Amino acid sequence: MIERVTRRDRGDYKFITSSGSVYRLVLKDDSKTLTRFTQIESATEDYEDESVSDLRRDGDPIPVLNFSDLEVGKNGNFWLQIRDDGVETFRCTTPITTIEIWRARTTVIGIREIVRRLNVGLGATLVAGLAGSTVRDISREWQKVNGAEPGPEAQQRLRLAHQVWRIISDAEGEHIARLWFIGSNLWLNDDSPIDAIREDRADEVIQAAEAVVTGQFSG
Repeated sequence: MIERVTRRDRGDYKFITSSGSVYRLVLKDDSKTLTRFTQIESATEDYEDESVSDLRRDGDPIPVLNFSDLEVGKNGNFWLQIRDDGVETFRCTTPITTIEIWRARTTVIGIREIVRRLNVGLGATLVAGLAGSTVRDISREWQKVNGAEPGPEAQQRLRLAHQVWRIISDAEGEHIARLWFIGSNLWLNDDSPIDAIREDRADEVIQAAEAVVTGQFSG
């Protein structure tokens, strides 16, 4: 295990904080980025009852302007380029528990991270609905490390929703993606993508999403 990462170091690092969040820090000569994945690991005893807030652009690499040297047992301090107006954003992590080299297999996105991303983009009620649950806020439990886990059919729907969310949001932005999910869609016989996902119409949903990218979208 690595005990310390300084601003002079170069490499691809993974560090875990006391809240259970996982971070990827990529340090190159010409660029530095930080990616946050919330509550992937179990929180330490001091933080297991603390709620973890979703932050803007969680799951996306964010340019790092500056950071204090990282050290196990201490908070991580970062100055990030998140806003479009050039104003820097300061973020402070909970104490770091481990630092290690980032390995490729770490990039696999688990179902809890998928749910968390969908909750941020669509809201818990819509996520529960598209998964086929009648419990409105169940997806908040699904995203927790020790929370309830969605069943196989629900997981399949959630993965489909995440796939098409990325297609739409990457092409048109998150606001348009949310409107697309809840609006009637000619490609889906005027049903909403939320309803079509819940009804397991995967091929139709993907075609409708791809129509946005190719410019064939109507509705």
